[in-house]
Amino acid sequence: MIAGVLNRNGLSTGNGNHWTRERITALRSYRKIPVFRPQPSSLGIIWAMPHDSSASPPRL
Repeated sequence: MIAGVLNRNGLSTGNGNHWTRERITALRSYRKIPVFRPQPSSLGIIWAMPHDSSASPPRL
């Protein structure tokens, strides 16, 4: 995904090559850039609620 964005924007590596997943991985390793890991959020949690079939589902 990152390589695709860089290539679509016309950006190339220092040697003039196009970006690949492997080049992104090597760059992140060399520069010690951590992988993005989103924090768990409460929006992903579905709460157990009594269900009334006549009522519409709650809006989030």
